[in-house]
Amino acid sequence: MYSADHFKVEELATLTAFMQRHGFATIVTHDGHIPHATYMPVLYEPARGPQGMLVSHLARANPQWRHCENGQEVLVIFQGPHAYVSLIDTLLATKQLRRPRHRMSRSRTPCWS
Repeated sequence: MYSADHFKVEELATLTAFMQRHGFATIVTHDGHIPHATYMPVLYEPARGPQGMLVSHLARANPQWRHCENGQEVLVIFQGPHAYVSLIDTLLATKQLRRPRHRMSRSRTPCWS
């Protein structure tokens, strides 16, 4: 997975603290034809192995578990806090909007941050 140099974090202590604080992750595997992804809880166990181990559980009904049988590499993507950002709330908070029912142009859209 590409990560620009100015966003890279390689210090194990920083990475493990982040994983422990944000315990849901997207597990991405490949079956030889297409990628598969599941969003699920993942635990970091520091005592298992030289850099610790990520532990999770894929349901047997989810065919993705078969991609992990033979030691295949798995991409695990942890995300930090996120939330819906309402444009109206932002404008009200920054006093750019006086009335909550202000009609907005199409160029102003809410986002996910």
